[in-house]
Amino acid sequence: TFTNSQTATPETMQTEVAIVGAGSIGISIAYYLKRLNPAIDVVLIDSHQPMTLTSASSGENFRNWWPHPVLKNFFDHSLDLLDQLDRQLRGTAVTSRRGYLLASREDQPADLIAGLQSTFAADELRAHQSIEGYRQALDTDQSGVDIVNSAALVRSLYPGFDSSISSVYHIRRGGILDAQHIAEHMLGDFRRAGGKVLTAKVSGVQSGSSFELTLDGAETETQVKTSTLVNAAGPYAETMSSQLGIDLPLTNVLQQKVAFEDSAGVIDRSLPFCIDLDPALLSWSDDERAAIADDPEYAPYTELMPGSIHCRPEGPKSGSWVKLGWAFNQAPGEPSREPTLDPVFPEIAVRGASRLQPGLARYLSGFPGSVSHYGGYYTMTDENWPLIGKTPTEGYFLATAMSGFGSMGALATGELLGNQILGNDTPDWFQDLGLARYEKPGLMDEIRALNDKGLL
Repeated sequence: TFTNSQTATPETMQTEVAIVGAGSIGISIAYYLKRLNPAIDVVLIDSHQPMTLTSASSGENFRNWWPHPVLKNFFDHSLDLLDQLDRQLRGTAVTSRRGYLLASREDQPADLIAGLQSTFAADELRAHQSIEGYRQALDTDQSGVDIVNSAALVRSLYPGFDSSISSVYHIRRGGILDAQHIAEHMLGDFRRAGGKVLTAKVSGVQSGSSFELTLDGAETETQVKTSTLVNAAGPYAETMSSQLGIDLPLTNVLQQKVAFEDSAGVIDRSLPFCIDLDPALLSWSDDERAAIADDPEYAPYTELMPGSIHCRPEGPKSGSWVKLGWAFNQAPGEPSREPTLDPVFPEIAVRGASRLQPGLARYLSGFPGSVSHYGGYYTMTDENWPLIGKTPTEGYFLATAMSGFGSMGALATGELLGNQILGNDTPDWFQDLGLARYEKPGLMDEIRALNDKGLL
């Protein structure tokens, strides 16, 4: 949290750039600033160890399918940087390139097809009529979308799916990255280049001829003065910004995941990241439904639930864990280092995921081994676009609102914002990721017309 507490005689540190927040985003900004200008003095500040809180709960998935060309450009740029880094790290930054598989009970879901057509070229949308054609595409293409609109062919390709699934859309440039490994590499390079990391709580922020941050550490209080301040404080970004007189249109929403050992081998270890797009009525017995409906807290679980529950094999192909996620919560909340999790979420996630992969229903009677239930905050604007870039306050930059896509957008955020801070050229579309977009009524009308927050 941020307050306005002050001390009379703090120790003083001068730096050219101070970055508040040492998650995936803050680390990437620090890393690219030192790569772009090794002489620049940069301090990275966080009240806890790097890559904790939201970044510790990252889904670590990546994709280049997004509902607007600006977002498509941004994430393609980030994935280009990821590919470069993966080559540098000898293939250890990316753990899977199996893509995103979107499944539906509709033969040709109109909204989905329109979204794909708006962001991919016509020759990137490949419809397949045979197992051989689809599998050949998997061996030769790493871009675009492979489409199957035959229920019989879907069952042949993915026998573990429910027989009601009649179409799948395989986003090829997608997979899983290792956010912790990437951050460890970038932090190491940052430190070796002379960058500083401070573990301290920012208890005060003031602006004048420069920015003054008061830090409360374990043993002393420090005042940091800087000409450039970057707000990468995740769920605390709005609270920090308000001290500088800038209100940000942000909310924080807690989303949860569950990972467990698939001891029965229900999930094929070669599967892509699978997403059931369709809204869901969960399966309950009549007695269960009646009992739940009488409880105001849990009654919504008897109603139509939103789509986009997802499942993926977790860990190496030789492993046995799976991970489920479902971003159905829409209630804003105050962030906490130890968020309160819904104890029934694991069961709800299994019930939802078993609509696509019925074999998972065997775990409704209990998980056979270890289970990890955790959650993190989606910090988001109403339209769920990032806020990255300069603000009306000279020297104050934002890198926030990365709900659900922080790890996959971190590299582009660091590289683009680093260039902007240094006064270098950036793509024209980059300004639309910042506060400047709210001064463009036409763009905002486009975004609202999409009616798609991109939450998977």
